[in-house]
Order: sequence, then C-alpha cells, then structure tokens
Amino acid sequence: MFFKGAPFNFVEGTYPDFPVIIPPGKTIDNIYLEFNPKTSGKQTGQFFIVTGTVTHNFDLVGIGLWVLTISVPAAGDDSNCTIVSPGTVNPGETKEFTSDTGIFALKCTLGFLYEFAQWTVDGTPDVAPVFDNVNAKETTVTLKSHTSIHATINNPFVRVPDNQADINTAISTANSTGKSVVIRAGTYNVTGDINLLAGVSVYGGYNTGWSSRNYKTPSDRTNSTYATIINFTDTSSIKSGSGIDNDVSFEGFTIQRSAASTVPLISLTSDTKAVFRYNTISGNGSGAGIKYDGASALLTNNVITGGTGAAVFVTNLSSPRVENNEITGGSNSVDYKLTYGIKVSEKSSPVIYKNTISGGTSSGKGGHAYGVFSDFECSPTIVGNTINGGSAAGDNGETYGVYLINNGKRSEEHTSELQSHSFISYAVFCLKKKKKENTSIHLTHFTPPYTDY
Repeated sequence: MFFKGAPFNFVEGTYPDFPVIIPPGKTIDNIYLEFNPKTSGKQTGQFFIVTGTVTHNFDLVGIGLWVLTISVPAAGDDSNCTIVSPGTVNPGETKEFTSDTGIFALKCTLGFLYEFAQWTVDGTPDVAPVFDNVNAKETTVTLKSHTSIHATINNPFVRVPDNQADINTAISTANSTGKSVVIRAGTYNVTGDINLLAGVSVYGGYNTGWSSRNYKTPSDRTNSTYATIINFTDTSSIKSGSGIDNDVSFEGFTIQRSAASTVPLISLTSDTKAVFRYNTISGNGSGAGIKYDGASALLTNNVITGGTGAAVFVTNLSSPRVENNEITGGSNSVDYKLTYGIKVSEKSSPVIYKNTISGGTSSGKGGHAYGVFSDFECSPTIVGNTINGGSAAGDNGETYGVYLINNGKRSEEHTSELQSHSFISYAVFCLKKKKKENTSIHLTHFTPPYTDY
C-alpha cells in the first residue's frame, strides 16, 4: 500500500508505518491503496485510520493483479525490436502491464536483418514464469509472480563496411562467430583473392541504410541504390575450395575486373558445392567468367559474360548444375580465336538446364564461336535451353550452337531451341571418334546449319 495527499510526503511505492496517524486539524484529500499480492485473484485486507484516540478500520476486498514489466534497451542488438503486445514498448522504454489471470500475449517486431533469440527474464521473480515457447517472437507467458522481461535479439551478420571494411576479414570473422556476411551498395575495389569459408554465405544488394534489399534482376544489380560491385583491380578472383557445402551462397553482386587477365573471376575447385546465384559476372581477358576445376557448385539465375574467351569453363571431372542463367561467350577480334558460352573438357559431366546461351563474338579471320562446346570424354546433359552459336563474321568464321566431340562417352541434348547464324554455322555438330553411337539428340526446335554467301 501507499498513500498520497497533503500533508503526507510518502514516496510512491514505499510502505509507511502503521497505523497512519492524521494530526488534529489536518485533512487528507485522497488515500490510494495498491495491492502487491504474492498470489493473484480475490484478495482481502484491512486499513486503519487513527483520529485522536479513535482507530477506524476498514475491510478491504480487491483483485490481485500480476504485473509484467517489459523493457527495450536504447542501444545494442536488443534495441532492434519493438514490443507490440501486450502493448507498445519502443527502444529506450520500460512499461508495466497488469492481468488478473497472469496470462500475457507477447509479440515483438524486429529491425531489418535481425533475428529473435528468446524472451529473457530480468532478475529472479519469486516464481519463474512459464512461456509457451520462449524462443518465439510471438507467444504467451503465464506469470506466477511479478516479473520483468526483455527480448533478446541476435545480429546474425557481419556487415561490410560497417563492421569490417575488408571482405576477406569479414568472412573470417563470420566464420569464427557463426555468422554470414552482408555487403551494402557501393563499389569495392579488391586486390587479393576473396576466399569463401565453410558455413559463411555472402550477400549483396542492400541499400546504404540497411533497410531494404533488391538483387534478383539485372536491373536491381545496376540500380545505384542497391548495386554491390566487386571490382578486382589485379589478377585475383573469388575462390571456393574444399569443405564448402551447399549451405554457402554467394548472391546479389556485380563481379568484374578492371584490367584484362588470364585468371577467371570465380575459381571453383576441390569439389566445392557453394551456390552462386543472382549475380552479374563480366569477364575481362581470356580468363573465364567462372571456372569449375573438379567442382560441382550450383550456378543459377546469373548473367555471365566472357571476356575474350569462355563465359563458363567446366573442366577436370567437374559435375555442376548450370541452370536458368543468361550466358554469353566473350568478344574477340583477333584472328583464329575461339569464344564459348560454355566450354566442357576433361571428363566433366555438367547438367546444363534452361539457360539462354550465346557463343559470343569471334570476329577475326577464322574465328569460331560456340554456344556449348564439349570436348573428348565429356558427358554433358543439355536440357531445355535456348542456344545460339553467336557470331563469327570474319573470313572462314564458323559458329556452333552445340559442338560435341564424342569418343564413347554419352552426351545428351534434348528439348532445346538451337540457332546458329554466321558465315558457316551449325546448330548441332557431333564429331564421333568411334563408330559406336553414344550421342543422343532430341530437339523441340531445330534450325539446321546453312551456308550464307
């Protein structure tokens, strides 16, 4: 209980000695009584007033209310939420809520990029509360005594450049703390390889205020609000090697090189299974946009352009799935040079599915352009693509939609639209080293080879 009104100066929430004596000639405008029971429900008690030599006592009957105190810190990770039930509590606020049943519906909304961890009890209540699900941001809690709580919020990301300016350092930090890396819009001029690590995904496409993200379309990735550009200024590349599984994603970037190089922009080795999606990858020089070297990483929903050679190079027993990409071979004006949308070699067996592929442009004398080129002992599966051989307009130039060299391995191409238009052009060209027939061609649309003088 506590009391208010002249001439008393009791501090709210304190408990004065009893009985309370009103001096002669003094009056009290109001007396406020508050129950702070240890149990809820109906409560009884007595209140005494002494006037002169007379003591007046009053029987009290009321309902005991449980008090839930909820706070949201003004700073730190836990400040990145707003409580919306049982009432609104904003960052920096502490509020009390009451209930005669002790049951409260809890709900909080989170700041962008934050994760709810749990409801945390502050201090030690007389009896611990019971949560339906302490780890759910929307749940109920049943009080057995007065209780104070707050929401514990996780920050699952290392942010570039806010937390770490260097992308590799951010990846290492995330690897040691069980987090992922997010990179906001801007151009990041990089020297030295970017090395992916197990369990660490890297995401681009965030605005500078960390309040929104757009990255799935090529126009998103050129929008200055969201464009996250990794620009290699030397012969380095993004590397993904052993021990990296398909729980690692690299997505939402424009990846390019400011000077020509023989090194691929992305180098995938040692059976890495990382997922590369929603990127724009632009080669510069003879190095491929992406090179698979004994790897099986998923490549999906990217726009990939070669420099002067191959956009995608699959070699050394690689078996990736290349799906739903726009792939264009490089552009080369030097005589007798070759450009490739996808080049397959050294016993590799990729699945090439539902892509739009062009062989690029080889405009010099004797230039060749290939939509898909498959070398000896390879067994690609090519399904549901639109493939164009590209352009080879120089003297004796040749283009090929699909070029298969077969020596006993099985290659399949079916349900694709194949086109090739140049001086000498082939929609499908199969070169067999052995008599045995192991190449299967099934087309829904076929533009035959022709000579155009």
